[in-house]
Amino acid sequence: DFERPEATALAGIRRLESFFRELGLPVTLGELKVPTDRLEAMARKSVERDGPLGSFAKLGQQDVLAILRLAAESAERG
Repeated sequence: DFERPEATALAGIRRLESFFRELGLPVTLGELKVPTDRLEAMARKSVERDGPLGSFAKLGQQDVLAILRLAAESAERG
């Protein structure tokens, strides 16, 4: 739906999550038992070798950390 790209993206995310669950795969950091006190180390390690991640938009350590924190909050809310 080109008129509502955010709604389309969110619907795609829900469908992908449903697919992963059907396969029995974890979809949240909580389901993987990732402790939140490790998020900073994870963000640092994700960029320390080759620098920023991504090709469409470059993500630095702080960007990655923000995404991981959002994922952790999402996992806590269920």
